[in-house]
Amino acid sequence: MTAMSSPGPEPSANELLGELIDLVRATDDEARAARRTARRAERNRIGMLYIHSLAALAIAPLFAVAAIDSPAFAAMRQIPGAPYSVAVVLGIGGILLSVSAAGGHRMVAFAGLGLLAAWYATMAVTFALSAAVWSAGHHPDSLTEAVELLIADTRGKPSVYAVPLYAHFCAVMVRHMMTLRGKVLDDRALES
Repeated sequence: MTAMSSPGPEPSANELLGELIDLVRATDDEARAARRTARRAERNRIGMLYIHSLAALAIAPLFAVAAIDSPAFAAMRQIPGAPYSVAVVLGIGGILLSVSAAGGHRMVAFAGLGLLAAWYATMAVTFALSAAVWSAGHHPDSLTEAVELLIADTRGKPSVYAVPLYAHFCAVMVRHMMTLRGKVLDDRALES
């Protein structure tokens, strides 16, 4: 057997201690940066909740007085009390979200976001249904008729742009809810 050669002289205790101190300092710097990032992310999250709550509080009364007699609202008109009942859901969600953002009550925020998500989902689904019902009554027999229908005056035609728009906002609310759920579970884990 041959003896293993040493890669160099053994480091002194002072050198090892210096390396350990450097490692601890680097770890501390990383931990401080992570805490700053977490605080900034939390401030941004709360800021977004305020924006969503203010938007809901502004939109709810406007929606309550909206004229929903166009074909785009055909399905919405089937909801009892619409547009008032639908506006109330949005308004209550906005109130809950405002209260929770100010006080940090996560379960109240969860409920508020759930109401906003329900409102956005209702909007997306009712606009999609209205567009489907309108389209069912307007089947073009040829490509020429389809182009003429698209070019024709479409003031009475429900627009489909609102479907992905409201579906997107619903998804944003659900994502916020998932973040809150994770925070609640993290809090519970820390308590036990």
